[in-house]
Amino acid sequence: MARNLTHQNPIVLCDNQRIYFRDLFRSARAKAQKNAEDFQDILFALEKLGITLTSPKKGTDASLKAYQTKICALISTICLDTTSPYYIDPEKLYTAVTYYRNDALHQGAVARNLTSHAIRLALLIEAALMSNQDTVNAFMVSNVVVAEDWHPISFVRQQMLGNSFSYLPLFHEDDWYLISDYHIVKYLRFNLQSNNQRIERLSTSIKAALTDTNNQLYKEKANLCYIDTTILEVLEKNINKPFIVTCSNNRSRILGVITPFDIL
Repeated sequence: MARNLTHQNPIVLCDNQRIYFRDLFRSARAKAQKNAEDFQDILFALEKLGITLTSPKKGTDASLKAYQTKICALISTICLDTTSPYYIDPEKLYTAVTYYRNDALHQGAVARNLTSHAIRLALLIEAALMSNQDTVNAFMVSNVVVAEDWHPISFVRQQMLGNSFSYLPLFHEDDWYLISDYHIVKYLRFNLQSNNQRIERLSTSIKAALTDTNNQLYKEKANLCYIDTTILEVLEKNINKPFIVTCSNNRSRILGVITPFDIL
């Protein structure tokens, strides 16, 4: 049974605020998922969202507990399957986060429990913030790392490993392409005669690697969309790799990328 609660005072956040807080929670959650005891950024995000929703006056209680009503009201705008064995009541989840936060030393099992609960709460808040969004602009990742023709292969490898990227966008000969981790591996490993040859390939520019007749680097044609493209339109194109978001009047300018993970 799905539950969708209403609230007497509906949450009023503009689209820019929703995207800002979604990105704030997403970034904080990513840090927490890398470190099971790194929960602080999620708590800071909760405080910022709580202040925005409640606008507390000077002298009022500014603890996480003071924001619970408004934040849980925001979460209640999405449908939750209360019959699922994985369902956790948002009110109880929020209470658990505040309880663990106020515990003595945030280390070991206490910190890990707090992080686990905080991540679950962040996911619910992110879903609620995005519940009324249906265009690429709301879900795309901005500040994209882009490969250039003059970049050495070592740069692409470094960016992929450092950021867990599977693809890097490349603007080449007036069009957008994707370079994948698979094809970088193939370029660096295939028909390798010596370690020195691998070093040479790492220092080779992307442009040179794309035209290497002996061991050519493969590039994939990228799918393009615009910031006002709807998510439904993107999904209809069978999105199984990143879409590049460009300006409608200047396709060489990249505004962001969007992947199935971003929409999930």
